[in-house]
Amino acid sequence: KIAQALLQQPSGASMIIYKLRDRNRAPLLASRFESLFQHNALSWQEREESTLQLFLTLSMSVAITVSLIILLAGFGIFNVLTMSVLAKIKEIAILRSMGYRRRDISAIFLWQGALIAAAGSVIGCLLGALMTWGVSHIPIHLRGLLYTNYFLVTWDWHHYLFATFLALVAVFIASYVPARRAAQLPPVVTIRGSR
Repeated sequence: KIAQALLQQPSGASMIIYKLRDRNRAPLLASRFESLFQHNALSWQEREESTLQLFLTLSMSVAITVSLIILLAGFGIFNVLTMSVLAKIKEIAILRSMGYRRRDISAIFLWQGALIAAAGSVIGCLLGALMTWGVSHIPIHLRGLLYTNYFLVTWDWHHYLFATFLALVAVFIASYVPARRAAQLPPVVTIRGSR
């Protein structure tokens, strides 16, 4: 009453805040309260629309950044394995001259790539989870729409699944295509040219 008198505000409540268990019902209840009490009622989604739009923009930029990082890692895997296969052209030619079929040689490099992809995916996912856990324990005190004491981090298994899938695709292409191409070269020409 004293604050209202000092601010020359009419007596009575100037705002009523209603908490819900189901936050998604807020727009429905706001329109119901507005018609029931003949007073302006806003849901938290309407009141914090600009903040929610900011969070949507931030989550989209994070998704784009994560996708680009995973794509760059895929290109790195592709380059390393392609160079590994091309460095073994002489060995491929020797295997061909010993009677190995092209399919057998491709299978050798695919198995090598699969082992690298499996080990890399497990190590990468573990390191990613560890780093995500570390970031989620950085103290940050926010009060307002968001109430948190620590840095907010999204633990989304889709990121790990997408990274593993992309690594497997990159390893398959990087192992199969150069090995297949190298296996098609005539063994005599390859061995003679590598001296």
